[in-house]
This record gives sequence, C-alpha cells and structure tokens, in this order.
Amino acid sequence: MGKHQTPSERAASTDYRIESVEYVVEWLSLRTLSVALWTAVFTASILDVVTTTIGLRQGLSEGNALARALLETLGVVGLVGLKLAALTVLAATWYLVDEQQGYAALAGFGGVTGVVVVCNVAMIATV
Repeated sequence: MGKHQTPSERAASTDYRIESVEYVVEWLSLRTLSVALWTAVFTASILDVVTTTIGLRQGLSEGNALARALLETLGVVGLVGLKLAALTVLAATWYLVDEQQGYAALAGFGGVTGVVVVCNVAMIATV
C-alpha cells in the first residue's frame, strides 16, 4: 500500500499539479500564438512575392525602390532575396527581444505584408 498523505500534503500536491497544468496551458497557448504568427508572416511573404510577380507580368511596376532595383538587376530572384533578408532580420529580432516585443514584431511584419498583398491584388484586379 502507498503512503497516506495528510490533508495539507494532499492540498500542496494538488496545488502543484494545478500550477503545472496552468504552466503547460500557458506554454501551449504561447506556442500556438508563435506558430500562428509565423505562419501568417510566411504566408503573407509568399503571397507578396507571387502577387508582385503577377503584377509585373501584367505591366505594373514595383513601388519599393530597393525591390525595383533588385528586380531590374536580378529579376524575381532579387525580390526573393530581399524578402529572405527581411525575414532573417525579423527572425533575429524575434530571437533577441523579449516575448511581447517579438510578438509585436511578427504581427507588425505580417500585418504590413498582408496590406501589401491586398494592395497588390487590388492593383492586379484593375489591370
């Protein structure tokens, strides 16, 4: 038979289990948020490159001067390289700053890129 616990030992044991469960739930929630934000960032980034490429093929021009210069010299590879460089800076920022700032950086980058995609689609639709 097992050791019998006093009521206070049982309460302490239960408190520990509840705290452990709360910690796991919080960790999973933060993990889910990270995955969701990174998924949004990558999806928006891919859609940005795709919609920009479609727009260029339909005769539209790139609005970002740096991206335009890279497109003129390297083609779509230059655009992809620029996007990868931006994602690298974002990843480094996310790693180096505290949790809230990291989430803000991801949300900001994903949000701005999402707006760019919407603008690209609207421009393509008007051609």
